[in-house]
Amino acid sequence: MPSMPSTNRDRSGHRDWRHRFWKTVHEPFDVVVVGGGVQGACLYARLAREGRRVLLIDRKDFGGGTSQASAMLVWGGLLYLKNAEFIEVMRMCASRDRLLRQHPELTEPHYLSYVFGRPLHSQPWFIHAGLWVYWLLGGGRRAVPRGGREFPEQAFLSDDSAIRRLRFEEGHLRVSDAQFVLDWIGRAEGGVASNYCSLEGGAFDPQLRRWRLQLRDTLGENQTEIAAKWVVNAAGVWTDRVNAGFGMESPWQHLLAKGVSFSFPRHDGHHDTLVFDGAAGDQGMSLVPWGPVSLWGSTETITRSPDEGWQVEPEDLQFLLTHLNAKMATALEPRQITSLRCGVRPLAVPRGTTAGNPLELSKRWCIHRDPQRPWISIYGGKITACLGVAARVAGMLGDALGKQQLDNSIHSIGWHGQVPLPVGPTPLHVEAELSHFPGLEQPVPSAEWSRDHQSCCTLEDYLRRRTNIAQWVPRGGLGRRGEHRGELLRLAGELCEDAATAAAMMDEYESTIVRTHDAILGTQPTTAEYAQGRGR
Repeated sequence: MPSMPSTNRDRSGHRDWRHRFWKTVHEPFDVVVVGGGVQGACLYARLAREGRRVLLIDRKDFGGGTSQASAMLVWGGLLYLKNAEFIEVMRMCASRDRLLRQHPELTEPHYLSYVFGRPLHSQPWFIHAGLWVYWLLGGGRRAVPRGGREFPEQAFLSDDSAIRRLRFEEGHLRVSDAQFVLDWIGRAEGGVASNYCSLEGGAFDPQLRRWRLQLRDTLGENQTEIAAKWVVNAAGVWTDRVNAGFGMESPWQHLLAKGVSFSFPRHDGHHDTLVFDGAAGDQGMSLVPWGPVSLWGSTETITRSPDEGWQVEPEDLQFLLTHLNAKMATALEPRQITSLRCGVRPLAVPRGTTAGNPLELSKRWCIHRDPQRPWISIYGGKITACLGVAARVAGMLGDALGKQQLDNSIHSIGWHGQVPLPVGPTPLHVEAELSHFPGLEQPVPSAEWSRDHQSCCTLEDYLRRRTNIAQWVPRGGLGRRGEHRGELLRLAGELCEDAATAAAMMDEYESTIVRTHDAILGTQPTTAEYAQGRGR
């Protein structure tokens, strides 16, 4: 393991990249992208590649919203077939294949198995026919669907839940959904990206054709004002809220669907993502292999606001456990669960829609350009569609801004020695410094490297999004008995300026795990178990 940095130079370098952003008087940006999720990050990378002077901001961490709570799948619009949305299926399949073809460093082909049990809720021949139609609509670019009565996953499933399968090819992310977001930002040499940067307000000057935007540092007391020719609202579930703050109207709005899932230790025979046959009206449930864990879920329920949907409730957990254990040969107990995941999906619907079944609503994306002011809003969308969304918005901006020669300099921010001043992740070609975390076989980027090269500011940033530690090691990386607390405190020390700040960060993180994990599962270690875990 790398040792904790011991020089002030290391830590001052970490502080300086944020300090320079907030203290620099910036020249006007061509575009400000609000929201560092998958849609905003992919668009940001595209605009930077085109030579636009672009700023990406997020009031929390990059990839810290819906983009960190997916199933990591890159798939076409199979579910749209039941509503005969053939054009949408073709569009999504093309998006899937483009992502797999153009970005093999981020994605790879992956098989899904549609699993049938007793009693049969759907006829296998009917599902098989549907998969062939799906394959044809996808241009035959994936492996042909095949059936089978024997497969490795039967080893851990009950006899009645896995009597046969239909296997078809899609794709998935190589590392994680949050890292997928960071990788896009890391491609944007020439752009400026700042996490923990909140858009507090602003106004449009019709004479200068400029936006004046007020920004606030949500980790400190810094504030600044910038100018921009265009604003793209890619705030995901907060899109409507951002639009309302600027008096923007749109024919679209978001209906919000809460999705809860959990992970547990992966069985050796789990290779394919399993999609289980269910009765009409049942929620689609899948079991996804992901590193050392399997991810089960998710629920799909409407939530009233983006702030209410991020907490797992005991009834969510019970629902998931009941459905999983009905399919497993050996029932899973709450104490065996490694991590809980909860996200809110933004579903694009016509304005005025107040209710709907999230299982019946399309996962389409919609782009709205305000007719009076240079403002574009992105509604809906999913991982598979990110390239298409970015291309559409970049095309609209290109028509308005005109062609521009590629220029990867940062103009008003510039470069200082060998330290890049853009506040954002290091480009992909920069090799990460790796370290080992107890309980994980594969090395992970070190906290110090993530701090200096990937805008990593907090312990949660590192454990949840710069690595998969919080998803693959029980209790957010603490360990079932708190045995890794000392290691987490050391990692906090690499992220903070002093020991006192690191200790406070550690205490806050542990309190969050107790509240959002232990309290839901009812598995908080006793004082004796804590002492045993820490070797006391």
